[in-house]
Amino acid sequence: RDDSRVTAVADTAMAYPWKHFIAGHMGRLGTRADMALYQQLPKPDPLACAHLHHRRKNHPVPRIFITGSTDGLGRAAAGALIGEGHDVVLHARSRERAAALSDLAPDAAGVVIGDLSSAAETRELAGQVNKIGRMDAVIHNAGVYLEPSRGTTAEGHAKTLAVNTLAPYLLTALIGRPDRLIYLSSGLHHAGTGSLRDIDWTSRSWNAARAYSESKLHVTALA
Repeated sequence: RDDSRVTAVADTAMAYPWKHFIAGHMGRLGTRADMALYQQLPKPDPLACAHLHHRRKNHPVPRIFITGSTDGLGRAAAGALIGEGHDVVLHARSRERAAALSDLAPDAAGVVIGDLSSAAETRELAGQVNKIGRMDAVIHNAGVYLEPSRGTTAEGHAKTLAVNTLAPYLLTALIGRPDRLIYLSSGLHHAGTGSLRDIDWTSRSWNAARAYSESKLHVTALA
């Protein structure tokens, strides 16, 4: 029997229901981070201060990987979980974006870097995570919203599909199986079509809102 728990949670509504799910299973998450305050904090080199901090020998805590943890909900979750004493592995799509993690990195379990719009970098990212060690939970939070164009990736995919659908799928397959997988979905998945025809938007005229809705339907189905 597979005891792994897989859950899709929505990012819609002001109450952020996903926070309550995490709170019920991994400790109180707290309120949403004050992003304006974070932006005022000093920004030393994150790669110099990112390291595996000492785990408490007699009190092991969950190790949690969060994609897209440089801003928004991912950063809010990372900051709150670190504050609760969890070992959190942070993610940024580039070294430049990792600068936004300079205040969180010293207390994190590590910082991994990879652009999820690239299949090659996504595979490398999974390798970085596995080198740190087994995760107790993986939160697939990273995503793009209303892309102005299809934005063809190096592999020829629409950027929205690559980041929102294919990356979570690849990471799920390549990262050592955690106890819990959490996929951040959206109520907008109701607007997605169930058809898999032209999933990559090679024939249809680009529609950013529809592409986003479909990607969230895909990740809900994945969960």
